This record gives sequence, C-alpha cells and structure tokens, in this order.
Amino acid sequence: MKYLHEGLEHLEASRRADDLDVSKQELAWFDLAIAVILRQYQRISSDIERIQAENQELEEQIEILEGLLRECKEQEIIIASSCQ
Repeated sequence: MKYLHEGLEHLEASRRADDLDVSKQELAWFDLAIAVILRQYQRISSDIERIQAENQELEEQIEILEGLLRECKEQEIIIASSCQ
C-alpha cells in the first residue's frame, strides 16, 4: 500500500505541475497501482485459502477429540458402575 500511496501522491503533484505528459504519467502510475493491488489481492487470496485449509484440518481434529472424549466418558461410567 505504501507504493500505491506514493504513486497517488506523485499523480496529484503532476496534476498540480500541469505537465504535458500528465496523461502518460497517470497511466504509468495507475498501472503500477493496479499491479500493487493485484499482488496484494493474490497474497490475501492465498492467505484465505491457507487459513480455510487450516480451519478444515482443525475441525477434523476437533471431531476426533470429541469422539475420544465421548469414549472416555463412556469408559468412566462403566468403571464407576463396576466399582459400586
């Protein structure tokens, strides 16, 4: 975002300077801004996919642990009733 911000600041300065090449500069800075945004979007998309995969794995582990907990409680009940 730093580069995008700097590019937009440069665009604003170019407009104020009334350069003849402002439109070419604007296109170049907008191209840069778009490239930066696309890179960030791709990084964020990759992060989201990774997090979703991690969440799925954690949900599966939780299901396994819940099953083990149920089994432990059942065994606890069996042991408690046999001790009486």
